[in-house]
Amino acid sequence: MNSNLSTDSTTTAFSIDDSVTVKLDVKGMHCDSCVQAVEKALLQQVDVLSATVDLETETVTVVCQANVDGGKLAQLLTEAGFPSQLQHSELPLASEPAHTAVTRTSVSWTLMGFFLLVVCFNICLNAQVLTVGLAYFYNPVWWKAHVWLVRSYSGLSLVLLFWVHCITVPRRIRSLTISLPLTLGLQYLTIHLKTPIPLAILHPLNGFALFSASTTLVHRVSRFLFPKADEGEA
Repeated sequence: MNSNLSTDSTTTAFSIDDSVTVKLDVKGMHCDSCVQAVEKALLQQVDVLSATVDLETETVTVVCQANVDGGKLAQLLTEAGFPSQLQHSELPLASEPAHTAVTRTSVSWTLMGFFLLVVCFNICLNAQVLTVGLAYFYNPVWWKAHVWLVRSYSGLSLVLLFWVHCITVPRRIRSLTISLPLTLGLQYLTIHLKTPIPLAILHPLNGFALFSASTTLVHRVSRFLFPKADEGEA
């Protein structure tokens, strides 16, 4: 039986009888349920023949057809909530075009920019709560700062809504991002919409929901962007 080492722009694999072996580094696996979820996601792909998870080393060995793009397998797991990459994929392969490496770097900076904007949104949200207290108990002039902050993070929510559809992130991060402008819209309605029963009574509760979504989003994006921070969790 003849075998040959084949290399392309996405995988380095040992080809035997039209099948190849691809190894992925996968973060976020903590238990047997995680292992089963990863294996199921991979085995649902038509060209994947087998998937073996090593929980201790956080790697997955995939046997698949030679035409499978290993990078897409990593992306599939990432979107399922398990940040993944081809082993050593942060370094360009010998036959990898220079523009591919540049694209990877751009994607990383795009995700980092999204994370910084999420943090900025959360800071503005917390600051506007502080300004409400200052305006009410200390000096009404702080109300102007409150209004400015509300307008600022309202605009940021729309930027984030656009941004999240331009990057590859888990479904949970996308849904949290979408919830921000929707919750802000409800906030606006509870103040300005005239109804027989004042909707303003729901304003504090809706504000808490907004704070919870924003804080959770910061946490989720940080874990996705810096997966090593998950090591040691149960």
